[in-house]
Amino acid sequence: LHVSVNPPQPYTIRIFRMGWYEGDGGRLMQEVGPLDGITQPPCPQDATTGLTEGQWTSGYTLNVPTDWTTGIYLVVLDNSSNYHVRFTFVVRDDGRVADFLYQQPVTTYQAYNNYPNNGSTGKSLYDYNSFGANTASGNRRAVKVSFDRPRGDQFEYFEIYFVRWAERMGYDISYTTDIDTHLNGARLLNYKGVISAGHDEYWTKEMFDAFEKARDQGVNLAFLGANAAYWQTRLEPSSRNVANRVMVSYKNAALDP
Repeated sequence: LHVSVNPPQPYTIRIFRMGWYEGDGGRLMQEVGPLDGITQPPCPQDATTGLTEGQWTSGYTLNVPTDWTTGIYLVVLDNSSNYHVRFTFVVRDDGRVADFLYQQPVTTYQAYNNYPNNGSTGKSLYDYNSFGANTASGNRRAVKVSFDRPRGDQFEYFEIYFVRWAERMGYDISYTTDIDTHLNGARLLNYKGVISAGHDEYWTKEMFDAFEKARDQGVNLAFLGANAAYWQTRLEPSSRNVANRVMVSYKNAALDP
């Protein structure tokens, strides 16, 4: 976890597994801290692409306990000034085959993320919430966005209601992300059905091909949301050469080098 607090002050971490849980909507799995927080450096921005990418140091490393079941987990960070932020991550279980596989659309989260959302420099893949100078897109929006920047999470806007309902109804579900599908599309073949919910909008060719192959081999596909597979994107390494940390989407073939 890469955390910045301003001014430097202690913070705590709470981690919940999202589900029904008799109507509570989640279960507290772990508490950490207080930890000594620091103010991380600003995330530099590339003037041509609009890419905003941080190179923050790690504040805490979570070693996922072996008894944590597959699911979507919510992290709540609270500092000593009572300010808090939330974000999610997925715990996969590649050794357990369930009836259904739920895909969390984390590429779409980053497409709309306009960190630092300050009205002057923040950029997403959209002009409406991008600011500052024009980029290679011809307007203010970026053509590249990074996973190495804060927030960028739409789970609580769209998907949380489906996850809580599905677990309340007792469906046997395993959880994954679209990045996992990009890296290992053959995993979709292990399930009776694959579920895409929320606003699953940004797909690589690898993701699209994996879904078509699964469909052709008899796997059911359920799309419970809008704009599924609307924009084609591709993934590139970060400036630190970590694979699949930058999402590229010029949205115009004539602009894309």
